[in-house]
Amino acid sequence: MRNLALLLAIPLVFIGGCSSGQARASTASKAVTAATSAAQDVARHVDAVVTALAPFQSGQGDLKKAYQMLTQADTGLANAITGVNTDTRRVRQAGDRYAADWDKRIASITDADIAASSRERQDQLRAGIERLAIADTDFQTTTAGFMTQLKDVRTALDLDLSAGGVAGLRNAVAATVAAAPAVKQKASALTDRLQGLSGFLSGN
Repeated sequence: MRNLALLLAIPLVFIGGCSSGQARASTASKAVTAATSAAQDVARHVDAVVTALAPFQSGQGDLKKAYQMLTQADTGLANAITGVNTDTRRVRQAGDRYAADWDKRIASITDADIAASSRERQDQLRAGIERLAIADTDFQTTTAGFMTQLKDVRTALDLDLSAGGVAGLRNAVAATVAAAPAVKQKASALTDRLQGLSGFLSGN
């Protein structure tokens, strides 16, 4: 609790020029919450893509309707991924500004114990930001590969939606479905890192 009190008492600029510790924490919490929500939403869109690909694995059903569903699912997932990338980038930038401002202000603390305690909390913040950066990079790399593969499948289906064309893509569709869990796993890992950072910033 003493560390938390020290953290909230230091008037830093976090996001949007906030100077109040409470205001900064509130704004930071909103930024992290938005990114967390977007990351959690990715799993739902991945499941929609997998469901939409099912008819192309079996070769059964109305393939034109299935293609329309796949297009919608693809668009939904792409938008969700874009949202995650945008919101996570904002959180990382805000965290970097927070840590930089912390460096500037901590020099004004004259009590050695208070300064050491504050520096310890700053180190925890930096570690959280670094863990988030690693999870963010993993998420972007994995989703980029998956979306490229999905785009290739969609393009081939758009060119040839006949029974023969679909049959020729069966292995590619199966590989895309097999790659889907990795996207969900990376989104989950990113969510964990965001929530960890949220706990720090909100003082929980």
